[in-house]
Amino acid sequence: QKSDNLPKTMEKLESGEDLDVVVFGDSICCGANASGYGTLNVAPYCPNWFDITFEYLESQYNVDITYENPSIGGMMSDWGVTKAAEFFEGKTPDLVIVGFGMNDGAAGVSCDTYQANIESIIETIKENSPDCEIILISTMLQNPDWPTPTQVQADYLPILNSLEGEGCVVADVTSVHSYIMQRKRYVDMTGNHVNHPNDYLVRLYAQIMIEL
Repeated sequence: QKSDNLPKTMEKLESGEDLDVVVFGDSICCGANASGYGTLNVAPYCPNWFDITFEYLESQYNVDITYENPSIGGMMSDWGVTKAAEFFEGKTPDLVIVGFGMNDGAAGVSCDTYQANIESIIETIKENSPDCEIILISTMLQNPDWPTPTQVQADYLPILNSLEGEGCVVADVTSVHSYIMQRKRYVDMTGNHVNHPNDYLVRLYAQIMIEL
């Protein structure tokens, strides 16, 4: 199972040690559009996917999880490269969740460029914190009716999968979302009708993370 490639994280959880996490990405990593997110904050007040994930892990393993989240909506992986160099300097988190791809795919960022950017982010994290482990969370898909130049988010999944190994795994939201879209309308899974999850898909993100 994938958690075998996160031995340090699993050791801390199973031994009841506290965990220091960074969530690093775009608006989906900010928590948009969970109903309980930020200024939205409307019934039924669903937490964002990473809070659901961390709350479950805290309950399951009897640990405390603290996290920082420098994510910013609308950002792409090239911003991640620049921000990582600034943000991770001197930081030693146990685990970093990296989530870019939605905005890259809409802008038509090439697979080669996307891969180079993600590899650079990983390298920067590791340079500052060699023992840190990483989860690359692949993006949900955008609305197929959204008139953007490209919709190549799914093309990034094989790139992320190629980066898996000890200390780095992929939480595959892309494949699951693609499968569900064969039977469920996009409008029933999005909070902004464009590129954000609603509470249904927020829970799916959390379930995929928890299963990993």
